[in-house]
Amino acid sequence: MNITPKNAGETTMSSAVSTSRQQRQLRPGDIGETAVSFWDETTSQQFRAEWHEVKAQFVDDPVGALELARELISQAVQELSESMLAERDQLDPLRENATPDTESMRIAMRGYTEFLQRILSL
Repeated sequence: MNITPKNAGETTMSSAVSTSRQQRQLRPGDIGETAVSFWDETTSQQFRAEWHEVKAQFVDDPVGALELARELISQAVQELSESMLAERDQLDPLRENATPDTESMRIAMRGYTEFLQRILSL
């Protein structure tokens, strides 16, 4: 499964707030907010469909359903972790330049702050 960021056009409380803030013109050094969700709609639907099948199996095979549920949760956590780490790596100014300028580092710190806030809101 490939995880991509949630579509910006979806209507959620956080995207509505994000949209209203993005309507303001960003100042130099500002970072546009992104949606809190790390899942795109297709991935979310796929996990939900698999979860629905696991729940349906519970009636006939509770032990098997629990094993599948554990595997599904493990897969979701693994993919979420990989996605979050990849996004974190994109914020690092040291990945492209061993001696980034102060402005690049300041922008990276703002990005890290926003990213941590997104993680803590999960």
